[in-house]
Amino acid sequence: MSRQDTVIPAGRHWWADESRMTWSLPVCLGFQLVLFTGVACSRLIDSDEGLYLLAVKLVAHGKRPYLDFFFQQLPALPYVYALWSRVVGFSWVSDRMLSVLLSVALGGLLYWHVERLYSRKTLACLAVLLYALNNLVIAWHPVVKTYALSNFLLFCAYLLVFPENTRHSRRKIFLGGILLAFAVETRLYIVAVAPVLMASLYYFRCRSDGRLRNVWPFVAGLALGLLPNLFFLASAPDPYVFDNVGYHLIRSGLKAAIRNKTKTFLAISNLQGSYDGSGAQFGMLGLPALATLLLRGVDRRLFLPFAVGAVLFVTCFTPKPTFPQYFSVCVPYLVIVGVKFVGIMAGPHDVAGAPLRLVKTAGLVMAILYLFCGGLAVFNYCYSGAGVEGIWKWDNSFDYRLSTVREVSNTLEHLVVKDEPVLSFWPGYVVECDCVPQDGTENDFALLVSPKLTPAEAERRKIMTDEGLQDLLKKHRVRAVVVRADRDELARGVSYRDTLQRNGYKRVRAIGRAEVYLWTAPQ
Repeated sequence: MSRQDTVIPAGRHWWADESRMTWSLPVCLGFQLVLFTGVACSRLIDSDEGLYLLAVKLVAHGKRPYLDFFFQQLPALPYVYALWSRVVGFSWVSDRMLSVLLSVALGGLLYWHVERLYSRKTLACLAVLLYALNNLVIAWHPVVKTYALSNFLLFCAYLLVFPENTRHSRRKIFLGGILLAFAVETRLYIVAVAPVLMASLYYFRCRSDGRLRNVWPFVAGLALGLLPNLFFLASAPDPYVFDNVGYHLIRSGLKAAIRNKTKTFLAISNLQGSYDGSGAQFGMLGLPALATLLLRGVDRRLFLPFAVGAVLFVTCFTPKPTFPQYFSVCVPYLVIVGVKFVGIMAGPHDVAGAPLRLVKTAGLVMAILYLFCGGLAVFNYCYSGAGVEGIWKWDNSFDYRLSTVREVSNTLEHLVVKDEPVLSFWPGYVVECDCVPQDGTENDFALLVSPKLTPAEAERRKIMTDEGLQDLLKKHRVRAVVVRADRDELARGVSYRDTLQRNGYKRVRAIGRAEVYLWTAPQ
């Protein structure tokens, strides 16, 4: 799209004269870096970070997912973060910083793409603000989970296959297929985007002949990028298939899944309201994006990012259970299309009057609400815990502070020797200490699924069972144990405190809801 030549009112030079805005990209990158770094250093811990960080630690020490421990995702994340840890050192914050850098890089690429697409630096800056201040991005990108890595890789793949005015480079298309494969190896359901990107490569050709020549390099790159999975499939076929597919199929029943998906849809679409404001922001991105596609003469290339976002939106409902955090992957693509509508509404118009003023006023109100939701997300996820998934209220926030978890880890280090196994019902307590997790307890979801498996299946898939735990404590095969009431008892309906006390374990320290037990052999 070309920049239109218009008469610029005196008070509008900041908007239209963009030749002087050479500072815009560095400022956008700096803003993201400050925001995401602040969140990474102060955000309350998400429970899933424990299993992901412990998987990174195990991989860095030579362990392999599926073969040596239960891991319910494809293998890219622990290997990428383990490589990062080898370079900068391993800790909770240092690994979060990789997520920060990936998030900032995605925002920088978003700026470059929007500026290139619309020839407007102001719209590029707006795109970065909408992305960085989105609740789903603020809450779930600067943590050690799959979102920052998979969303960055997917966006890179999208950029490489996006239809340009020039002829497609087959090297770029091939690399796009490889990067999409890496994104899939981080988050499996992203593979649903592959047909959308292939359709784009096929239809956005000026001539009908030779269209498939654009598709084959992409398919080849995708296949090549997925090859590492063959190693795990060949080495441990049953655990690999179960961890990535079987576990998710048996995790919840049909009725519970339907209730969960209905509740999530109402929340993310803001029909019922979401606990953290993400539904309101998601709606404020989706409606302008949809309105843009209904405009006459719209650039038909915009159908690609909208189609990617729409397919991802539907695909995010496939896992059991479904959570609003999954939909962070849709945000960049809704932003790309939505900022075009904002640019049109904010620009000069031949027709003025009450309807136009009403639209602009509504846009201003939405901008203020969007900014408020972003600020509220920072406050809730970094301080209060109100409405935060898994924490919900201030009274529980103490147990999810990084300082609290580190205090428990330091206690374990003083009680056991280096590399001694520790039984921790939440793997996060073993992340920053020299002890190692007891075999079969590397993942806190193991006990949730073990009742649905036979003892032979659980053993083959490196999953600890309740019977195995009882025997472990009875025979004192592990000296130090960490339990926490809200997760390890209420969620499972089982209390191991009685078992610990009955078998001679003594509580040596309580830190919030976390209790550390120790068994000492009689003299």
